[in-house]
Amino acid sequence: MRTEIELLEAYAQAYKTRDADTLRAYLDDFVSYITPATEFPVTMSNAAFLQMLQERFDAQTKVIPIECVEIKIMTVEPSAKNIISVVFGAERIFVSVKANHGKIGRITVSRKAGADLKVRTVILQWPQKLLYEYSGRILITKENDPHKVIDLIISSNYPYEDCVVSEYDPNLIVRLIREGFFFMSGLDSPLGLCMAMAAHHLSQSVLFFDCLHVTRTVKRLLGRYELRFGVEFDRIVDKCVRQHGGGWITPSLIKTVREIRAADRENPVFTSFGLYRDGELVAGEFGTVTGRIYSSYSGYYDVDNAGSIQMVLTARYLMEKGFAFWDLGMPLPYKKLLGAKTLNLEAFTRLWRAHSVQAARAGMAWTPSPEPKQGLSDLELLTVLKDAYRYYYVDDLREYIADDFYYTSLYNPEKIKGKEAYLYYMETRLKFLQNRWPLFRRHTTRIVYDRRGGAPYLLVIQNRKGVLIIPTIKKGMFKKMYVCDPEDYELSGRPLQA
Repeated sequence: MRTEIELLEAYAQAYKTRDADTLRAYLDDFVSYITPATEFPVTMSNAAFLQMLQERFDAQTKVIPIECVEIKIMTVEPSAKNIISVVFGAERIFVSVKANHGKIGRITVSRKAGADLKVRTVILQWPQKLLYEYSGRILITKENDPHKVIDLIISSNYPYEDCVVSEYDPNLIVRLIREGFFFMSGLDSPLGLCMAMAAHHLSQSVLFFDCLHVTRTVKRLLGRYELRFGVEFDRIVDKCVRQHGGGWITPSLIKTVREIRAADRENPVFTSFGLYRDGELVAGEFGTVTGRIYSSYSGYYDVDNAGSIQMVLTARYLMEKGFAFWDLGMPLPYKKLLGAKTLNLEAFTRLWRAHSVQAARAGMAWTPSPEPKQGLSDLELLTVLKDAYRYYYVDDLREYIADDFYYTSLYNPEKIKGKEAYLYYMETRLKFLQNRWPLFRRHTTRIVYDRRGGAPYLLVIQNRKGVLIIPTIKKGMFKKMYVCDPEDYELSGRPLQA
């Protein structure tokens, strides 16, 4: 017969994995459940409670990743009662269980423990001593390693595209920039403060110079203009602010950027490009140089077509000087027209780390766009599909969709045949979802396994509704996909043991 502490540990582990089904063997046939929102216990069946608990776990995943949660089993003194302490963001709840013949018969959730607490067991500890501000965003301080922070963001399905930075410290900001973070600032409405922010776009626009596209109009005008590097930095920043408004380029940010430039005039982190016609500045932009990578921050233009001309000449300059690629930030239509590709955060980080530590110098060979990976396993292919839903980007799927691809859905009578037709459908569908639900990025995408055969499927939960995507894979290519109701299948969050 299981003890109360064993049952409590099982509940804590279920909270850690966010897989309610792992509790099935530990629950009584009927469970009484009480929370701060209810004044009396609600009794429900074992199956109903597990369904309710999984829905809560899925809802929590949309708001804050599990790595942003701290779970501990505590002992309440002097009663010696054991409870679970769960901390996420600025919230803390306590969970206690009551055993009934070795199974959980009652669960109580409260906001107060009622006495002194002593740690008994650490189930999940906040990693690297990271702090989280009230919204659940990571708060980066001087003590944190930005390299490890970006790894955590990738591995944890972190729902935001930015972190809060504890202070406008030039040294801390430079460390963040060198790890691929985008330095920005913004107004924190509840606190009324202008906060330093470190952004990391889930989808990143990157220009490989062999993909540069120049329109006929721009090509005819190139000879009339001159591009200069590292010129009139303050003037260009001021013009960017005037053209686009203050926004994220706040006075606090500008002050910090100028301090960073003043600290190293020989090898400035922040630099600028100016476009001139007849000696007059007509367009420009500023950004950062990290190894063989140039990252755009903001730009402006005073003359028609000058912005496009400046970007083309900048790309040619970077290629000639041995830069590996141009980091263009968040994807936008005009960047795609220039020839930019969109990478998810994980792929972008790998690329960044391959070139950020190398010094750009004249004559260094530029890096062509990477070839897609071949020979992926079924699980790796499913991960590519998972990333397409997570990052709203389908081009990474292109190399893995068979020409005679076939797509059917329980929810859509229309059958889709052919690779291009499916990619168009996916791009349109994801764009629709993104526009309709701004928080759709916080949806849950999980690889699950069929309990009957062990095959991996993709579970997508959006707006509290789940769909199951069942692929047919042959020779490393998606041949078919069927979208259906996950309730029709017995699923597990872990692969079946042989």
